[in-house]
Amino acid sequence: MCIRDRAGTVLAAEVVGYYRLKDLWYNWETGKMHSINFKEDFEKYLWMDKYGHFMHAYFASGLFTRGFRWSGMSGKSSIIYGSISGWLWMLQIEIADGFFERWGFSWGDLIANTLGVGFSTLQQVYPDALGGIQPKISYHTSRALKEKKYINDSKSAIDDYEGMTFWLAVNPYHYMPKNIQNGYPEFLKPFGLAVGHSAKGIGANPQGGYREIFIGLDYDLRKLSLGDESSLIRFLKSELNIIKLPLPAVKITPDGIWYGLYF
Repeated sequence: MCIRDRAGTVLAAEVVGYYRLKDLWYNWETGKMHSINFKEDFEKYLWMDKYGHFMHAYFASGLFTRGFRWSGMSGKSSIIYGSISGWLWMLQIEIADGFFERWGFSWGDLIANTLGVGFSTLQQVYPDALGGIQPKISYHTSRALKEKKYINDSKSAIDDYEGMTFWLAVNPYHYMPKNIQNGYPEFLKPFGLAVGHSAKGIGANPQGGYREIFIGLDYDLRKLSLGDESSLIRFLKSELNIIKLPLPAVKITPDGIWYGLYF
């Protein structure tokens, strides 16, 4: 398969993916293109939706970049086309939102999308400086979704912001000097630290609720040496690393401090 055919496969996958997402997600009444109030939008959900847009854009941009690299493009070209494709992928979602009467085009979402794509791009351009940092997400079905407390009638995990926790993980081994890395125990290489953020009470009151802050251990699948001889396994480790594994963490809330295994 030539580079043109492979690149066409990547773009075809984008089109199919979007229409599949559209079928699953968008089933509301449409109207004229409109924007939502910027200030009100930024005050909603304690930024949980914005973190979600950052993560979606970050993941999509990286995935497109790897797809174009697989097609045979050079490293530089794949980053450029991957970043543009990731940003456009998110833009088409925002434009679709702009035609739904109950939603609207969100400039705040567009900013979050751009930051997500931007971080993915910088991470690939400067792997030594940023390669040890990993945005992550964990999820469990929230009580708000189970008890149907969302005022926007959320029915799936896609909009269950109270069930999501967004993390920023750092792998210390990545930043150690080479002489220390050489003598570092193999089983400790993937372990790092992560700071997480979630929110409760935002389903019934999008302008209210309270934050939950987490500090916990993290496991970087990219530093796991198992399967490094296989390009497929390396790809899977890289893509699945966006998921935060259940590990000990401390949760800080207005009601006090909790600790234990958290996902």
